[in-house]
Amino acid sequence: MVKHFFSILLCVIIQTSVFSINTFPYFEDFNSGPNGWTQTGTTDFQIGSFTKMNGNSGYGDSWVTILSGNYNNNQNTYVESPSFDFTAVTCPSVSFDFKYYTEYFYDYAY
Repeated sequence: MVKHFFSILLCVIIQTSVFSINTFPYFEDFNSGPNGWTQTGTTDFQIGSFTKMNGNSGYGDSWVTILSGNYNNNQNTYVESPSFDFTAVTCPSVSFDFKYYTEYFYDYAY
């Protein structure tokens, strides 16, 4: 199994949200629901455990396009995090697990 970890240096927060995170370190496993994260677009995202691609790997629930079965055609969707208030953090970083399996030459994920 290949895990993809991304580390991003965040410099500017442009969008504000009603739900804001300002306590760090921050960890979210979605076991108690979306907790300020939202889905947008033409979406079939669901929160839960899945078995595709070796599943959640014991890290809690996940945002998944269709927990069982295939995602629908013509999806243009994303999951958006709550706002992060990094004003008291010297050098913030973000990391997360990202798994995807798409139809070759037709679909993409980023």
